[in-house]
Amino acid sequence: MHVIDSCSGLMFAVPRLVRLAGFALATAVLAAACGGVSGSSSPGHGVVRTYYIAVDEVPWNYAPSGKNLITGKAFGDEEDVFVKRGSDRIGHVYVKALYREYTNASFTTVKPRPAEWAHLGVLGP
Repeated sequence: MHVIDSCSGLMFAVPRLVRLAGFALATAVLAAACGGVSGSSSPGHGVVRTYYIAVDEVPWNYAPSGKNLITGKAFGDEEDVFVKRGSDRIGHVYVKALYREYTNASFTTVKPRPAEWAHLGVLGP
């Protein structure tokens, strides 16, 4: 466990990622140490929370309208360098990695995002 802060006897652990069959199982531990110090071997009393996070690869169209939305015109030679698919170009559809939380270890049901987190949009590289 890597302790990043110790305040009033609380130690916050950095989340760990464990790879399981292509999925990432994220486990975050919040441990309350009874007067413990950073780096202490005291087990403390804490709560273990398990989050089921998967990296889902999806096709992402970066130019879905097929035109330059600033000028309102069709893509020209300058834009085609970025959006036209060719032997040396990947075009306007890329594979994007989305980090999604699932309800359990089966990774079959995406956990619904509360409305107050909708402003985050799509998270991922």
